[in-house]
Amino acid sequence: MKVYVDFDRTLFDCDKFLEDLYALINKYNISKTIFKECQNQCRKTGFNPHIILNLVKEKYEFDEELFHEIDNLIRNTSNYLYQDTIPFLEYLKDNKNEIIILTKGNSDYQREKIFNAHLDLYYNKLMVTMKHKGKLHLDYDNGVFIDDNPIEIQSLLDRKPKMIIRIQRENSKYSSIPLDIDIKTVKSLQEIMDNKII
Repeated sequence: MKVYVDFDRTLFDCDKFLEDLYALINKYNISKTIFKECQNQCRKTGFNPHIILNLVKEKYEFDEELFHEIDNLIRNTSNYLYQDTIPFLEYLKDNKNEIIILTKGNSDYQREKIFNAHLDLYYNKLMVTMKHKGKLHLDYDNGVFIDDNPIEIQSLLDRKPKMIIRIQRENSKYSSIPLDIDIKTVKSLQEIMDNKII
């Protein structure tokens, strides 16, 4: 079976990572408002702190050391994997599933985060896109999709995949957004393993 697994907020605690990233930015006296203004200019290419900071630099001076500190944060993305991430990927692998990490965002930044999370032993393929997941050429008929983002789930539903599992991790960005559709919903990847949903 093909299992398409989202990365941010499914395998990776993106909210905790961003909290630490914003703390670094604040340490160098760059306001979150300024950072967000420059971030909005990068909507088409996706979130990438290096690109955003280069835009910030055009208007405001800050110590170049910030770039090195952010690089160090990104080099340690394995520290931000959820506790059930590796056991879940091992579970999928042990059950002979084809594992595709399917993530939306800036290609360079997403690939760097995933590379530094040391997940290459577990997945068969990595796909990074700026398109909605339902707009891609994927094996929807035989695919199981695991995602947290209601917009992506809605786009996938239009393609009528074999199965969609919504993950609603506690206090995650999208967990409080209701979805008025009948799909399997779990609070953790451990729940999928415990109930043998896949």
